[in-house]
Amino acid sequence: MIPMKESTMRLSEHIKAGSIEAINKSGLSEQQENIVVKMIDKGIVDPTAQANILSQFDAESNIKPVNENMNYSGKRLYAVFPKYFKDEAEAIALAKLGPEAIGNRVYGGRLGNAKDEGYKYRGRGYIQLTGKDNYKRYGDMLGLDLVNNPDLLLDPDIAADVGIAYMSDRSKDLTNPYENTRAVGPVDWESKVEGRGQGAAQFKESIASRPNALKEAIAPYSEPVFEPLETFIKRASNKAGRVYDSAYDTVSDAASNLFGMTEQEPASFDEISPTRFAGHIAYENGMSLDELQALNPEVEITRGSMGRALQAGQKLRVGSGWYENMA
Repeated sequence: MIPMKESTMRLSEHIKAGSIEAINKSGLSEQQENIVVKMIDKGIVDPTAQANILSQFDAESNIKPVNENMNYSGKRLYAVFPKYFKDEAEAIALAKLGPEAIGNRVYGGRLGNAKDEGYKYRGRGYIQLTGKDNYKRYGDMLGLDLVNNPDLLLDPDIAADVGIAYMSDRSKDLTNPYENTRAVGPVDWESKVEGRGQGAAQFKESIASRPNALKEAIAPYSEPVFEPLETFIKRASNKAGRVYDSAYDTVSDAASNLFGMTEQEPASFDEISPTRFAGHIAYENGMSLDELQALNPEVEITRGSMGRALQAGQKLRVGSGWYENMA
């Protein structure tokens, strides 16, 4: 078994800083990075699709989980929602009554809203989800009571989950700015397609730089025993590729579990992801998880028993040698 303690301590101390540095190099904010990670978790792995979704979020809310601002001047209200008023004078008069009156006029009596519910179910979140029907549909889809708690959409994680669910459900082609803009449905949506397509192209450049940025940021702290670093992280991860590609929390968590595990007390082995732990041992000894399991049939390697077995002093067979409790 290759001794790792000194080199793993250096890497685990710097992995978080390296991950943040990678985000900065990629051009994505931490919030945008977290949204991309959520897309990957939902199976949206095409960078073009990821970029298009970010572009729609950006155009709708500047990628901030906010309420739709219904504080319009009369002239602006008439310009944005002309079909709800007979003339500009009527819009000016309504605007004087305030945001709630405006919301109820332009959204009330449609989208599943009662006439007095337009303001309650105005746009929220990254995608500016609008209308009681949509709050119910995507709340049910995600196991959330958005109808009775519409402000849940102001939570960044929920805003991301709902926005991704909406785009996946409504767009016929997540890689196509025309289809995505039509699915979101801003006022005069066809005029918005080109601008949102340009935004998607910019986000795609940032997304494309993510893996290289992470590799460069972490490389100064890696030791020869861990090379190639990306292969090591990918093979040791529960979800192949996700830890390496995600860059932020997932890399940091994996680093703490994988690279820093020999610093932990035996009692904390139960808190280490068993499959990541098993992946580490298998990798270090040049074998697959299946091969490691075959050598240790009495230990449920991928189901949580390995850490407890080591804690109890049990040796594990690894090729022609043994892996023992290193605490």
